Amino acid sequence: TYRDVDTFLRAMSMIPHIRGTWLRPSDHVLATHGTDGPTVTVPSNVRVVTSDGTRAGFLAALRACSVLVLPIPTGTLTAAGVSTLLDAMWLGKPVVISHCPAVDGMVPEAATVRFPPGNAKALADVLTTVERDAGLRMQLVAAGKAYVMKVGGEARLASDVLGIAHDLVSGK
Repeated sequence: TYRDVDTFLRAMSMIPHIRGTWLRPSDHVLATHGTDGPTVTVPSNVRVVTSDGTRAGFLAALRACSVLVLPIPTGTLTAAGVSTLLDAMWLGKPVVISHCPAVDGMVPEAATVRFPPGNAKALADVLTTVERDAGLRMQLVAAGKAYVMKVGGEARLASDVLGIAHDLVSGK
């Protein structure tokens, strides 16, 4: 949800030597989850794959990618992209993401490469750098894995939610 598809497609058109895939949500998801369909032409170096909507299909697509790009729209105030970011880090994928509430002040700088939201040129530059720099990719993977291990999984989330609920009920 909340993806800036146009910025991704414009960036990819600037770097025709890099191949990418847009995992396109179904029309229903596009219409209801804050992602606008593209208003620009899909460049020839971008393959469009329509998601089957399943978790297994999503994880298969994520496993097949070499770098995850999360272009979050300008002005998004939610933690858009955070679960996808964590999945990618767990699977050992470098993550490129717009500056947004999901990462700024939350995810260590070393665990992602960030770019200004809506800035296709900056995204193209970042993707070129990530593609050319194997050391950077290795650093992103290592920092991402370390971050995922630190934040824990579902059990940790459930424990945190119960703790907050307990504090609210008991007036703490």
